[in-house]
Amino acid sequence: MILREIGNFLAFIVVLGILSHVLGEAIPRDAIRFDKFPYVPNKWENGGNFYKKLRIEAWKRALPDKSRYMRTMVKKTLGEDRSSKHIKRLIEETCVAEMVHWLLLLVGPLFRLISNSVFGVIASILYSLSNVPFIMIQRYNRPRLIDFYLKILVREALTHENPHPVQQ
Repeated sequence: MILREIGNFLAFIVVLGILSHVLGEAIPRDAIRFDKFPYVPNKWENGGNFYKKLRIEAWKRALPDKSRYMRTMVKKTLGEDRSSKHIKRLIEETCVAEMVHWLLLLVGPLFRLISNSVFGVIASILYSLSNVPFIMIQRYNRPRLIDFYLKILVREALTHENPHPVQQ
């Protein structure tokens, strides 16, 4: 009995994983407004400092990142490309990831439609809660990326105004 429930749960999370990936990739990035609700940082987050108190830097890299394994996904690192276009895309990716993890958190209880046993209740709660750290990571990274993005925009604007500065 329990093995069947475990199998059903694994099938449930695989289906959710596939659906969430397709949904995440289908969201038009140009429709994302990272400066508007729900993506704009809350005051209590204090520019990500709230998450530093939870020692996010110590554990965030230990969590799985699908972009490390899926070649078609945007890698969630700065890398060598420090252009405003690339940084903006990373910010948009944090918004998409946050949205997808909120949706997964909300649909986790649907597993109870398959299994109303104690296992089903516990599994659906744990699955839903497992999305919280991923949401926290996005909300921690986004304000820092936005600050960097704004600095890059200024630098690019200054470079565009004076593409050949006089050397002394």
